[in-house]
Amino acid sequence: MIKVPRKNFNIQRVMAIYQQIQIAPGMKPATIANRIGLRKDVVYRYLPALGKIALVYEDDKGGLYPCPI
Repeated sequence: MIKVPRKNFNIQRVMAIYQQIQIAPGMKPATIANRIGLRKDVVYRYLPALGKIALVYEDDKGGLYPCPI
């Protein structure tokens, strides 16, 4: 079962995170957080929700990438 953030769940935040992943693939969650003005833990908390909307994978170094179709 995939956990979705319940408290203050915001689809706009999820889409903002995904947009950053598309703009610059390979960014780490901390960098994404800095770019969109969120705390790092918030980005980590929203990653499971992002997985329900779009396919994203993480490399060995922690970078996030959109899955090619």
